[in-house]
Amino acid sequence: MKLFKIILKIIGILFGFILLVAGGFIAYAAIDKTDTFYLKNAQFNNPRYLVDVEKELQKGDSSKILYEKPSVYAHRLKEGTGMVLGYRWYSNGSLLSIDDEGFEKLTIWLSANSIKQNKTFQFENSEKVIAVYTHGGSAWPRNACAGYLSTGTVSIRPNGKSYRVEVDGQLEPQGARTLGNWCKLKPINKVFSAKEIKHEGLTSWLGKKGDHVYKETYRR
Repeated sequence: MKLFKIILKIIGILFGFILLVAGGFIAYAAIDKTDTFYLKNAQFNNPRYLVDVEKELQKGDSSKILYEKPSVYAHRLKEGTGMVLGYRWYSNGSLLSIDDEGFEKLTIWLSANSIKQNKTFQFENSEKVIAVYTHGGSAWPRNACAGYLSTGTVSIRPNGKSYRVEVDGQLEPQGARTLGNWCKLKPINKVFSAKEIKHEGLTSWLGKKGDHVYKETYRR
């Protein structure tokens, strides 16, 4: 009888532990994730990507064009001149829903490869700074809102081995068409700390070309 009670207690403890682990996993999965970085000797694959897509959208079938050229591709990076700051946000959505994950990307190219002191760049000066923004559903990248920060500033402050980045800009939509026309002029304000990554550490989520668009809209 005592042995039976001991076995029941052990089973109860194990069951409780499993529930605790499962609950922790569910709680962690529900937390939004943010990735930030800076990358030296880097630039956009095509800094005019959204401009070029916008020209095509004004002439042709938007659904076909955005299927082939979704706005998230504007955040692809390559080795080059200057420094890139990256902000990536991802939401797993509700565990009770399907395909409601969301993403947000802000990528800023600076002509300077390093900042030695506090410095502020004006988005109006595209020779020194270019900022691309995209926000939408991970499963629906062709319905994402995207564009350039056409006005405002980005301020950089060295902080040890990282940079404190403050963005205060205005989004000008380009290269995007959304259901319900919800992609409009709006303020984009971000404050984050960016640590250096190397080119070999660049993933499809951060800025490397993926073999499928979902590689660039899902954080995996």
